[in-house]
Amino acid sequence: MVFTEGFRTRMVEQMVGPNPISPTKLAVKTGVSKSALWKWRKDALEARKPGVNAEVLNVNKKKSQKWSAQEKLRVVLEAAALGDEELGAFLRREGVHEPLLELWKQEMVEGLEGASQQKRTAKRQAEQDSHRIRTLERELARKERALTEAAALLLLQKKVRQIWGDEDDAIDPSSEQ
Repeated sequence: MVFTEGFRTRMVEQMVGPNPISPTKLAVKTGVSKSALWKWRKDALEARKPGVNAEVLNVNKKKSQKWSAQEKLRVVLEAAALGDEELGAFLRREGVHEPLLELWKQEMVEGLEGASQQKRTAKRQAEQDSHRIRTLERELARKERALTEAAALLLLQKKVRQIWGDEDDAIDPSSEQ
């Protein structure tokens, strides 16, 4: 017999909830085999989330690779607008299990938080870059002024030599003897 994911979730919640029922007692009460109940309980505990069947989640991860980000977003947004009864029908129609839908929601929230963090980091980096650029521009202007001054001094020295002549030229080589 095939059980819906919702039914499995309710059974697991009864086995691991606040007033847990043993799988053996629940099997007698519901008519579901003990081995199936034990397996559902084990899978849920392995996933560390009551009511989440790890096998279903893993199978759907493989299928989810076919879903584009836009399709996932559409499904999450449409599901968010539905009530519990409508949600089950919608998920069956889309071929998505509830744990997979929760995973997509979590991925989207993490993506938004990551984008927000990236924006803050980019803004901080831009501010640091802007400060560094201003500092380098000031230093460049200072060095250009110093270079201009040095060029002016060299030009002045050249003109002085032209006007007064070189010191070596002022000394007559014949007078040295």
